[in-house]
Amino acid sequence: MRGIARRVHRLEKQFAPHLDDQGRSIADVIRERRLRRFAAEGKEPEPELARRHEDYFDANGRPLTIAEIIRNAHHRRLQQTTTDVRAKHQ
Repeated sequence: MRGIARRVHRLEKQFAPHLDDQGRSIADVIRERRLRRFAAEGKEPEPELARRHEDYFDANGRPLTIAEIIRNAHHRRLQQTTTDVRAKHQ
């Protein structure tokens, strides 16, 4: 039983979100840096896309891998730009 508890503790430590001294996750830090960089360059930041359940899970409820999530997001962005270009030309 102690071995199982030790393994669970190691898994929790490995997969728990790591926070910095100010309690921010790495994603928050990266997001803030991007916003500051855009502001310094005088650009408007890109709007964040709404996160949907379908973006992270397949039809059977299985969590998608990171590669699948990135591939799906790229495909969705490509479809969006294609429809935007077609709408401009009509």
